[in-house]
Amino acid sequence: MNSHRQSRWLNTELEDVDTSPSDPTRAVLGNQNFGTFTFDFDLDFSKGSFDAAGSGFSIEMLHNNVGPLNNADNVEWSAATVLGDTTYPEGLIFVNEDHRDGQIWVNEPDGSNATLIGDTAGVSGATESTGILDISDFVGYNPGSILLSNNQGSNSSLTVLINPDATLEAIDPNADFDGDGDVDGADFLTWQHNFNSGTLQSKGDADFDGDVDSDDLGQWESQFGGAAPQGSVQTVPEPATLLLGLGLLLTATASRRRA
Repeated sequence: MNSHRQSRWLNTELEDVDTSPSDPTRAVLGNQNFGTFTFDFDLDFSKGSFDAAGSGFSIEMLHNNVGPLNNADNVEWSAATVLGDTTYPEGLIFVNEDHRDGQIWVNEPDGSNATLIGDTAGVSGATESTGILDISDFVGYNPGSILLSNNQGSNSSLTVLINPDATLEAIDPNADFDGDGDVDGADFLTWQHNFNSGTLQSKGDADFDGDVDSDDLGQWESQFGGAAPQGSVQTVPEPATLLLGLGLLLTATASRRRA
């Protein structure tokens, strides 16, 4: 660990940076010539504005440029997450490589357990992997479950990376089936009308398990007379559905560009 009480760090080929969602004073940097680094910032705003002289940071090298993870380009730091039966309290760091291997890696924030998760050059004939984005939260999965990555070159590609341990986000039960902000008799009638036939929350599925049954009635009873639980109701796609949707989106985009 190297500590620096200064406001700058001189280097070359600083490719990309991302902050930790769990701790915004920490950041990861991809440096094509020297490796992957994390920063811990100590920023002083005690006087009402930024005090550069009183601020500083520490640097830790996760991987040098020897390999196997080298030529770091784009980086993504996910929020704290649970994938399968494993908890990652500081999230995960994903790294694109800036050379013709087209490789994509994941490791823990201390650099351990570096794992190759993609080689789009070998799959599509593309070259440099040049962007990565964690979209898990947008489709109802825990952070680090589903990511988008792209490659540049003569066979440019957009790749969907699905973790084998992809885990659905826990969703709090919600018996406000008509969405009017409270749980009342109207919601009971919705449940009763769709008992053993409904599959959606709007039809009486309070616990989001894909059916309307006695468990949902229990949730209605526990919430009856109160305001609707906070949080949006969402339909969570399975990975296969997500892939199909993205494929349709990419096809539509390509069609518009040819028009």
